[in-house]
Amino acid sequence: MTETPVTEYLERARELGPDLEAAADEIERRRELPEPIVEALIDRGLFRLLLPRLLGGAELPPAAYVQVIEEGRSTTPAPAGALARLTAAR
Repeated sequence: MTETPVTEYLERARELGPDLEAAADEIERRRELPEPIVEALIDRGLFRLLLPRLLGGAELPPAAYVQVIEEGRSTTPAPAGALARLTAAR
């Protein structure tokens, strides 16, 4: 299994920015992530940032994990907060 560089996860989080911004009002109103956002997070491997590589995760070190979460937070805080809670709980 090859290791994905942190910069790639940062780019994946950046790419989600416009979608997160467009869904920000809905996220605030419903207090949950819309299905397309959840699917995009799954497709980009962003729910597996802390999971060990042996189990199919990225196994990012804590500092790199925080960078990726902060990148998502730069557009709108709600999804980044949800991502932080969900990935830490996995």
